[in-house]
Amino acid sequence: MLIRTRLLTLMGATVIIASTGLGQFNWTRSTSNPVVRSWTGYVNDPNYLYYAFEPTVMYDSAAHAYRMWHVELTNIPGAAYRICTAISPDGVQWYTYAKNPVFNGGPSNALDTQPRAPRVIYDGSQYKMYYLFQSGDFYGVGLATSADGLTWHRYPDSTTTNPSLFTAITAWCDVSFDSAKYTMWFSRGWPDSTGGTVSGIGRATSADGLHWTEYAGNPVFTAVKGSWDSTIAGVPAVVRASGTYYMYYIGSGDLVTFSVGLATSPDGIHWTRAASKPVMSPQGSWEGSWIGALSVLFRNNTFMLWYNGYAGSWQIGTASAPVAPLAIGPSHAFPSGVTLEQNYPNPFNPGTTIRYTLVQKTPVRLALFNALGQVVKTLVNAEELPGEHEVKFDGSALASGVYFYRLQAGTYEKTMKLVLLR
Repeated sequence: MLIRTRLLTLMGATVIIASTGLGQFNWTRSTSNPVVRSWTGYVNDPNYLYYAFEPTVMYDSAAHAYRMWHVELTNIPGAAYRICTAISPDGVQWYTYAKNPVFNGGPSNALDTQPRAPRVIYDGSQYKMYYLFQSGDFYGVGLATSADGLTWHRYPDSTTTNPSLFTAITAWCDVSFDSAKYTMWFSRGWPDSTGGTVSGIGRATSADGLHWTEYAGNPVFTAVKGSWDSTIAGVPAVVRASGTYYMYYIGSGDLVTFSVGLATSPDGIHWTRAASKPVMSPQGSWEGSWIGALSVLFRNNTFMLWYNGYAGSWQIGTASAPVAPLAIGPSHAFPSGVTLEQNYPNPFNPGTTIRYTLVQKTPVRLALFNALGQVVKTLVNAEELPGEHEVKFDGSALASGVYFYRLQAGTYEKTMKLVLLR
């Protein structure tokens, strides 16, 4: 089974970086905003859905479409949060799923009866949705799984309380998966030197996506006194590009206007914030004074952002930012040459990932061979854009043994060995 760039919500392509400083991207809002509007349900349904906020978006290369999961309210007395889905050919024109909502949270006696802020990843075998829930003063992160992104199974199905991945006040998380481990960045209030608390972001890792270990040095990022984000710095959306992590987050200094900030990191732990001003602030009547709940991915040499605004009702908009030189320091638009990396893991059983980097738009052929030099599978045969690319290969149908993969990109050609070991 071949899955190409399935995790683009969280894994980016090459971007321009600076060795001595950071810059801001020039975000352009879509003229179609808001792209998912407040009244997205069916009015002939007595429990129809309304509002649209807290989106998470991924690009499904198999379907050649963008997929979104977001929160809406039902018209049921008491107004319950539900998670819905939509699909789009371009990330702007969205079509809501006729059978929404796709996830209702737990039963009436559970902690997670009203799920919020979904974050969806695909780990090569299934979709995992991490979502915020609140019960009184208790906040936590719940988990649901799905084979298709439409039918979700709350974990675990046999209990009445979906256990939080963290206890107490953990909320607003983002999750990535890199074939070896899961990484989570999450918002929380942290003790400060004055005996109070400071808004910030922590990091945790997991081998299975369920049992998490917090980083001992948490928090890894906090609000800064005197800055535009002095009161709030949280709600992270993280993308890794060309070895650098880019974290977009929501910040506020006055709890009236909420804007988008940017920080970068070489390891996802040690972060350097951008210039003092946010990279995008609310504008336009539908956004009001609030930009929140970000989802960011990188495709076709462009950052794409989805976010919600509030001006009497919650709605979702989108903006884009082509890669441009950063404000200070030397910049490198792309790596100096085409590269092909060793697959990981290797040996593998049954899945493995192959990554390569292109420096210009070029025809690409990536093929798998057996020890006799016979083509076993053509993984890529298309013209591709510059940047980082990855291919996930499932070798379940192959026998154990030594195989080879060869990348041909323009005049570049390289062959490497991989081992399927059952």
